[in-house]
Amino acid sequence: MGYRDIDAPKQILPFLSTLEVNRLAFLRQSNLSFLIYPSSTHTRFAHAIGCCYLGFLSATKISIIEEHDESSDNETQMILNDWLQGKGLKEEYLLALLLHDVGHFAFSHVMESNICLWAALGFQLKHEDVAKEFLCGEGLAAEAFRNKNASFDNCYNYIADIFSSNSEIDCNVISYLIRGNLDDIKEFDSKKRVELMMLHELTSGLLDLDRIDHYRRDSYFSGLKFASNLNFSIILSGLTIRYNDSGHQIQLSNEAIGHALTLLHSKERLIHDCFENPSNIALEVMLCQAFNLFMFGNRHCESNGKPIMASDEQKKKAIDLLLCTDEELLIRLEAGDPLARQIIYQIRNRDPYTFLGKFIWTKGNIEERTLRKKIINKAGVNMDCLALKIAKGFNGKPNFSKEWLDLEELHDMEGRKLELHPEYSQQIKYFQEAQRNTAKFFWVFTSSNDALVTKKIKKAVADII
Repeated sequence: MGYRDIDAPKQILPFLSTLEVNRLAFLRQSNLSFLIYPSSTHTRFAHAIGCCYLGFLSATKISIIEEHDESSDNETQMILNDWLQGKGLKEEYLLALLLHDVGHFAFSHVMESNICLWAALGFQLKHEDVAKEFLCGEGLAAEAFRNKNASFDNCYNYIADIFSSNSEIDCNVISYLIRGNLDDIKEFDSKKRVELMMLHELTSGLLDLDRIDHYRRDSYFSGLKFASNLNFSIILSGLTIRYNDSGHQIQLSNEAIGHALTLLHSKERLIHDCFENPSNIALEVMLCQAFNLFMFGNRHCESNGKPIMASDEQKKKAIDLLLCTDEELLIRLEAGDPLARQIIYQIRNRDPYTFLGKFIWTKGNIEERTLRKKIINKAGVNMDCLALKIAKGFNGKPNFSKEWLDLEELHDMEGRKLELHPEYSQQIKYFQEAQRNTAKFFWVFTSSNDALVTKKIKKAVADII
């Protein structure tokens, strides 16, 4: 990727040896797609290092303009590095980029989409919130991780241990830069909050370095290479953040705008060709099924037609599993329910369920569990034969949400919104429509090799949609 050794501040180096960060070296960034695209074996650790490197690079290229009086031209312009040094935020900025993914579960985003699991637990953990727990050393996930590594407590550090011995770095600021949750910085005055809200755009916000590294890295290692040659240096050099006490505005030069749009086209192709590859989705669905079988002994998390409610012991067990490494999770699941073992065997042998089609539900709101039952009842087949995956937009929220740039908030160097710019308005409109897509897409798979079962399921889906 062109990232080279960098001269990191001494405050950052100890975090590279923590248990949480080293775990990232055993988490693949692109879920199970390496079974479809064999070279896509890059890790969350490599991504974290890449984001931190971009943090160093951005500090020498991005311009910050602070307006002291909105009614005049009284303003101060400086490069980001000088601004960070002056505000005492350089370490927090770089650490937010390094640590932003420490809360990821095994196989990255797969388990975050496991609807049955979160329904059974009665809550949903997001990887950003797990990162917060790791930073402060408190919470269910932090406790589970410490228990998992109790035998090595005297050998390696935890992230929270380093923060507790270094009062110069504010972990609440880092947590905000990762999560964007204003509760993390509620103790600061309004001016400081505005400054941190501006900085958040670069760590996990509007035009963040996480996306730049993620798009390029996934594109390169999948072999698709849509974004691998993207000149990220031009984006950073052409990016200016203008702010005052009431808010901020991101401005892009003409050269940077073109590369930012290229970034969006690359994301679109990655979604379509890689992450929404039917075989890739089938493998993710299978992994979730195996996880649920291991946890609850029922593939669909149902008992008498209602979602299972996990016990306190099962909740702890689930979190412990989520914090496994990729290979550790597969080994654990293989040792459980026989059906789970069979599914993992299929995954290991790159044998995904058969893809029956991608469809749109147009008849009002419906839960995945209810939709699955409708298909099963109509087809008259065993429930074990059917597997579904619903799109993010299925519940009415934007299909790609914040995975896409918030295009309404991007401006050119004159402060004009890009959506109103004659040269870019059509492209912006295209991506806005994709961002706001709320079509209720769902993918249908079968674990059966019986042609008659396949025919029945296809007919059932056609009859009910």
